[in-house]
Amino acid sequence: MQEAQGCSAAASTAAEPVVFREGGVWVGRPPRFHHANPWDPLAPQQRIFLVDETPGAADAAGGRDDPPWVEAFVGPDAVKQLIEHLVGHPEQGVPLTVKGGRDTGLQMQRVAVALRETASLLQSRTSELRRRLTERDAHRDADHWPTRWRQIATGTPARILVQTSLHTTFLRYSAADLVESLVRQGHEAVMVTEPDAYTPLIPYHVLQQLERLDPDLIVVPNFDRRVFAPILPVGMPFVCWVQDAMAHLFQARPSPPSPHDFVAGHRIPGMRAWEDLPPARRMVFPVPTSRARFGRGGRIARRRVKRSGHDRFACDIAYISHQSEPPDLMLAAAPQPVGPHARDVFEAVRELVARWDGVYAEQELREITARLEPVKRGVCALDTLLRIWVYPLAERVLRHQTLAWAAAIASRHGLEFRLHGNGWEHHPTLAEYAAGPIGNSEDLPACLSGAGVQLHASVCGSPHPRVAETLFSGGLALGRRSNHELH
Repeated sequence: MQEAQGCSAAASTAAEPVVFREGGVWVGRPPRFHHANPWDPLAPQQRIFLVDETPGAADAAGGRDDPPWVEAFVGPDAVKQLIEHLVGHPEQGVPLTVKGGRDTGLQMQRVAVALRETASLLQSRTSELRRRLTERDAHRDADHWPTRWRQIATGTPARILVQTSLHTTFLRYSAADLVESLVRQGHEAVMVTEPDAYTPLIPYHVLQQLERLDPDLIVVPNFDRRVFAPILPVGMPFVCWVQDAMAHLFQARPSPPSPHDFVAGHRIPGMRAWEDLPPARRMVFPVPTSRARFGRGGRIARRRVKRSGHDRFACDIAYISHQSEPPDLMLAAAPQPVGPHARDVFEAVRELVARWDGVYAEQELREITARLEPVKRGVCALDTLLRIWVYPLAERVLRHQTLAWAAAIASRHGLEFRLHGNGWEHHPTLAEYAAGPIGNSEDLPACLSGAGVQLHASVCGSPHPRVAETLFSGGLALGRRSNHELH
């Protein structure tokens, strides 16, 4: 394979790209056919474009069965077709990697030049969009937002933009539930994601939505304004909706927060996303669950079972999670400052979980973390290390021990036990219970209500979205509780 001069190289993990004709050229990142770690989901496959100007290519195109992430442009004007497509769909961006087979050098160079010109055009459009938004923001005086919020408080519908990614296992559904709830209340709310599963989210697409909606509020789960600083005008109100202990939220900001920065959701000690803002711009609440969605989903599932007489999710015990990687494999992913001490932490956490009914988890996990040399020497903040690595490690040990117990009980009493999620088929001791992933759509409430019990185990105890989802769906949650929670 040849690569056009001056274009970005393909990822080193990529397999050889699909080539439909020896004379064809492809544009974009190649497909990934395999991955070294079965517990690590594949990165999303980005769209690629096949450009084939060779004689007879158009006649052969009808017999191809292209995968959904491939778009083909064939015939003598194939390059022109590609450029017209990219100009007409600017939200897809302009990929710059160009490769081809033998004797395609000149065609590759023509494609590369055309792509660079198209990318320059898109950049100009993006800059113009950003200029218009900044100008709109600059014309708003200090009374604009207080006045607007008073209007909303007295009944004027708000305009709210919620941004997340399609490539998340939970956040995109949580964001969709928020949008649905806001719309039910009479507000105008939209969710902005990648245009499709094969296209990355680019600034142009976000700016388009901001110009169209002119939102009173931007809500983004697990990210604060600093990630969007190159895109957003400073004056737009922005809410970081914290649902997880993400490492970047513990890091210091490169500049002071905007007066219109807010944070809401799950408050975690040591998280700078919280501590950098005054109390008036913070709102604490647990990760919510949509009673409407899960209640509706559970009712639909029960009606379906009643009509068919069959419940494909029926079993005695079920557990739903993508956290199938065994705890000991997490050691390799320990943060760099912890590396030499990872095994010691793992053993201390395992010993703690072994006496779970009698421990005060928060206090003891904090003490385990405080003993680490990087914390003593100030290389790594205690709360950061506790939340991004020690807590998740303890959670994984607790959950996998609980599942081992459930498997033993199921085997002893002839009960059907199912593990739903990615990677369980690779687990060294629980693979026989693997039942495949459950999407967070109608199948999730159906699964939650179909099992005799849904298992739950968490360092944080029973106040957890999965418990609420199970109850709203009409199922029964069976949780493992610590001494701290009981008292």
